[in-house]
Amino acid sequence: MNDAANNSGPNNNSGPNNRQPKKKKKRKKVKRVDPSVFWGDPEKLPPPSQVDTS
Repeated sequence: MNDAANNSGPNNNSGPNNRQPKKKKKRKKVKRVDPSVFWGDPEKLPPPSQVDTS
């Protein structure tokens, strides 16, 4: 069987022109959170002596 005959046919997906594109997994967008926003502004935080660490 030569390639031309092998790849012809409506239901044959093996041909180079009939490659079905692979579905890309949709990635969840990771929101980049600014550390200063997440932790609060260091200047606005109470001094370490006032922070309850228990």
